[in-house]
Amino acid sequence: GNKVSYLLKPWKRAQNAVKNGNADVMFTIPTSEREQYSVVTDVPLFRLYFYLYTYTDHPRMNEIQQIKTVEDIKRLGLTFVSNAGNGWFKQNIESKGIKTFWVDDDSKIARFLALKRADAVIDVASSFNLLISEHGLKDKIIQTDVRFGPTDFYILVGRKSFLIENIAEINRALLEMESETGD
Repeated sequence: GNKVSYLLKPWKRAQNAVKNGNADVMFTIPTSEREQYSVVTDVPLFRLYFYLYTYTDHPRMNEIQQIKTVEDIKRLGLTFVSNAGNGWFKQNIESKGIKTFWVDDDSKIARFLALKRADAVIDVASSFNLLISEHGLKDKIIQTDVRFGPTDFYILVGRKSFLIENIAEINRALLEMESETGD
């Protein structure tokens, strides 16, 4: 019975909107910082894999295609570019000693890689493929078969939201959805 509207904002501003009570929920990976201003559902909303992208004519393409672990990335000495708000990348890649360049929004990531300022990007295929297409970079960037994850994305309800009173109901609905899909 609630009216739903979506706010499309840069990631940091979107998080602040939930934190400050100007938005009710966000769909993301829980972190200790986010849990200070939101409540995380018990069941994930969806599961995503992250894929490694590189520029089309990368001289080490054969080695890149063989990557299986973060240790392989480190051994190859590759550099990456990511969005400054990407907590998954910070926790799973940069924290392992992988050199990373940070940009302030996703659209800059694709252009940075296409200009060969980094060796690779690790991102969600659906959103990154859209960025590649929107910026006319399909001939400059390639999605490899190298995959990381899965990573679960949860509903985070802002502690200042009226929906906080419905967290048990939201959890029940997610459990029901999970039992229907088997995921």
